[in-house]
Amino acid sequence: MTQIELQSRRNDPVEDMPNPRGSLERIPLARWQEFVNTQPERTIFHHARWLSLISKQYKFPAHIYAWVKAGEVMAGLPFLGTSTLRRQRKLVSLPFTDNLRVLGSDAESLLALRDGLKATNFSSYYCVVNKTDQPLGFSCTPSGIVRHELDLTRSMSEIERGYARSLKSNLRKGQKANLQFSVSQDAAALDTFYQIHVKTRHRLGIPVQPRSFFNRLYRELIATGLGFVATVSHQGDPVSVGVFLVYGKTMVFKYAASELAALHLRPNDFLVGNAICDAVDRSLDTFDFGTSREVETGLRRFKRKWGATEYPLFNDCVVGNVAINRSDSLAMTFARATIRHTPSIVCRTAGKILYRYNT
Repeated sequence: MTQIELQSRRNDPVEDMPNPRGSLERIPLARWQEFVNTQPERTIFHHARWLSLISKQYKFPAHIYAWVKAGEVMAGLPFLGTSTLRRQRKLVSLPFTDNLRVLGSDAESLLALRDGLKATNFSSYYCVVNKTDQPLGFSCTPSGIVRHELDLTRSMSEIERGYARSLKSNLRKGQKANLQFSVSQDAAALDTFYQIHVKTRHRLGIPVQPRSFFNRLYRELIATGLGFVATVSHQGDPVSVGVFLVYGKTMVFKYAASELAALHLRPNDFLVGNAICDAVDRSLDTFDFGTSREVETGLRRFKRKWGATEYPLFNDCVVGNVAINRSDSLAMTFARATIRHTPSIVCRTAGKILYRYNT
């Protein structure tokens, strides 16, 4: 039994709560995955392998709560135990995750799960929060973050009719420049992504995740068929690379990186356009562009030009509250400037030290 499963079996702080309709229980990872497999709204962020990836990388223990009736899991929500720089303990569903909807077999079970969590003793945590576009009804506040998704339950021609005129022009430009699109599940493709990813983050002044994180992502997800690396090349050189995760009926555009010198060819548009075609070929229902802060108007505009619908995300707090993330703090503003004007090792070191606290 893995460490994450052992953590999920511990009884503290939840207690037995006898109820004729069922009871709130802590369940192990394997049982959670069995339930997730039955849920039509599941995404990669519900998958046990994603939870395991984050838990093992940052040593966050798993706390998976489920409403169980007659021995069957009817609704559930996973949390990972994190802490702040001030060593304040909190439960987050889930760190480094774009959006996590509570899964449930029916409305009654979802309400029972909500009431069970409300009645649970979380006194040892200063905050227990779910980051979601569909709050369950705790203490819900705006997050200052939005997400975008594109409906794929149409023909490719119908989807393309929703593209902005400028986007169609950019895609033609990529074709004329003879850009090449390829998909791979090889470790070498992830190596290429990471090299360009570091350069991109360094250019933007953003700390980069540790290489060990992407090694785990490869082993847990890409190598097991739950994702792939897509590359756009120009004259044999990679100019735009993305990591896409696939599970259920959804493809998630999780990470992207590009070469500054090639941006005039619009390789990022070429990357996404071909990835959407790939998702349609897989008969998926949704292309998830991930999240953006409300203040990131350029990034939001990039996602909307594909015809994607924008949804607000909320901090749904069982306990405590979470500050609205509308703009960079003074510390982050300083960090961005520092990273841009220092060697890339500073970008990598900052990510290695700080990411576990950015939950």
